[in-house]
Amino acid sequence: MKNVTVICEYNPFHLGHMAQLRFIKEYFYPEETCIICIMSPNFVQRGDIAVLQKYRRAQIAVECGASLVLELPFPFSIFSAEGFARSGIEIISRLANIDFICFGSECGDKERIVRTANNLLCDDFRQRLSKLTKSEFDISYASLREKLYNEMFGEPLLTSPNDILGVEYQAALNKAGCDINFILPQRDKRYSASRVRELIVGNNDNNNEELSSLVPDICYKSLKDNKCLSLMAFEEYLLTYFSLADPEYISKFYSLNFDMAHKMVSAAKKCASLESFITSVSDKRYTKARVRRAILGSIFRVEASYADMVPLYTTPLAFDEIGRKYLAVSSSFCRIPIITRKRELYSNKRALYQYETGQRADLLYNKLLLSKNVEVIKKPYSKN
Repeated sequence: MKNVTVICEYNPFHLGHMAQLRFIKEYFYPEETCIICIMSPNFVQRGDIAVLQKYRRAQIAVECGASLVLELPFPFSIFSAEGFARSGIEIISRLANIDFICFGSECGDKERIVRTANNLLCDDFRQRLSKLTKSEFDISYASLREKLYNEMFGEPLLTSPNDILGVEYQAALNKAGCDINFILPQRDKRYSASRVRELIVGNNDNNNEELSSLVPDICYKSLKDNKCLSLMAFEEYLLTYFSLADPEYISKFYSLNFDMAHKMVSAAKKCASLESFITSVSDKRYTKARVRRAILGSIFRVEASYADMVPLYTTPLAFDEIGRKYLAVSSSFCRIPIITRKRELYSNKRALYQYETGQRADLLYNKLLLSKNVEVIKKPYSKN
């Protein structure tokens, strides 16, 4: 048995994801493979609401080839690429008997992924980048890092979404001193979660044919049968919240500082839509994704100290028979609790604190589902 992990969001699950799971099984054939997915919950890395509830997305993944889906808890799921990768790798490094990590890549070049991660971690680069961030206030951290990398190493920094995460996964493995190897299927550019989300927002009959060509049947049915969500569902509430907020108070939350907090309060008082609010706050320093993360960090009271934390628990969201066997045999050897009930964390106050932060996010998400007459699922899916 090979135990292979995938850090993912499946927001939503498309045919490219299915191809990755198929690639893993073919890579290790004829040996049996347990594919363990570490998946974002109801709020995702781009600072938005997942289009489908976490248990539904996990069910789709298992029906399409995954063995076990474990949760990457909120708020770690809304961290920047570096924090998101570090959190996923932290869970993987504490699971038992993990053989490989698999992630997609636009470049498909394993050596370049490893080289880039090593370069980003070198002391000289980190020290020079730290000095730049303290003196250059009119350019984003990502742009500064990309510019410095090119100057120091004579090649462009990988900037495609999956390549960025791949580099951060490798860097996190290096920092953790974890020697788990990875396999690297090249990403199929025909399939895009962002394109699927665009079609969902359009939500008309003309989109049905393209949508059905991008996602498996079980996902297509879920997308058509459910009211898919986005941050726009909270538009009125969010504009009211920030227009009344105290900049000094909200500046203590994750992804915020006083300058951004002041901009958010000012923008909320004059903007008529959430879209214009996000655009008004964003600039060369603050990307729209960071603004969205800051919105979530503030409304769910995610302390800035979370940036230095790692997940202290995970939760099973779905499994098949192979995943069930992994839980039965290996969970007692894991160095991270795999829990199904809050009371299982009562002896660990720090983990309980994290769990309760995630519960606040789930509570709001589930209330939104109920307001749209969508079923709220509250237990792991088991494939018989």
